[in-house]
Amino acid sequence: MSDSKASFLGVVKRLLRDRQIEEEALLARLTPDAKSVFTTAAMTSWVPRQYADEITATAAIVLFADQPRPVYELGRAQARNDLTGIYKILLRVVSVEFAMGQTAKLWSTYHNRGQARAEKQPDRSVGAVVVNDYPDFSEVQIESTAGYIHGLLELTGAAEVKVHPNTRDRRAIRFETSWS
Repeated sequence: MSDSKASFLGVVKRLLRDRQIEEEALLARLTPDAKSVFTTAAMTSWVPRQYADEITATAAIVLFADQPRPVYELGRAQARNDLTGIYKILLRVVSVEFAMGQTAKLWSTYHNRGQARAEKQPDRSVGAVVVNDYPDFSEVQIESTAGYIHGLLELTGAAEVKVHPNTRDRRAIRFETSWS
């Protein structure tokens, strides 16, 4: 089973604070083990996938209940959180393709399974991030990753962003993107 870096917990906690939602609203919905992970994990520790998924899915519902794709929206919010400050300024001057390539290179910082790569397409407003060799890549994680890529592209100034996770080949999940 794979693990994810616990840094996403800090994003969830910050969003709860920013939206003035008590942590208890989330904690009351979690299993005891997931609740323990949420309250005790250091941001640099690894969280087992099952708890990362439970916390992500539950937090998304608490934070984005009014959205049709709450986990996707949580992924977008995480990109905006992770890529602030100097990164936000830099993202405004780099190409979407470059930003997608950097995201693929950072994959192993946050995940202990799989490898990611960016694919360029002849049409400069189309691309993909492909995650290989991640047999237990969950639906929650796929949706969150799609949202993260969407948020990243928005920070580059791209408009009309669309990210479609193509899961036909589970050995190579493709996050097909388009923008203007």
